[in-house]
Amino acid sequence: MILAVSSVCLASGKVYQWVDKDGQTHFSDAPQGKQAGVRTQDTDAITLDASKNKTNTTQSNTTPQQQQKLTQTLEEDRHRREQETTQKKQQTAERERRCHLARDRVKRFESSGALYDLDENGQRRILSDSERKTAEERAHNEIEKYCG
Repeated sequence: MILAVSSVCLASGKVYQWVDKDGQTHFSDAPQGKQAGVRTQDTDAITLDASKNKTNTTQSNTTPQQQQKLTQTLEEDRHRREQETTQKKQQTAERERRCHLARDRVKRFESSGALYDLDENGQRRILSDSERKTAEERAHNEIEKYCG
């Protein structure tokens, strides 16, 4: 995974990773407060060199296992963020679908002379005025819930 804009040397110790409110991932050698989702990685000095498009170790004691662990951590975070993004898109699409259905239901209620429900035998039963009012209120509440 390529992770650098310029040559940066991270000191021996921990690398702190966090995602800000705009979804940008940041790395630092110092903790950034009490943000949720801050991950740390013990490491020796690592140089991220964008000009070579790869991660190089300096003349330190960085082991391939440490590099692999850091890479795995970063990949896991990337995968988690992708899953969260996909989930949010699905939730937004479902909310929009329910909003459309609720608005359509209110339009149908307003344009129909009488509303009916099916009884246990599958026969139409015209709703009373109070039942109709309750059904219309539920439909308006759904609009507020899914569209607002």
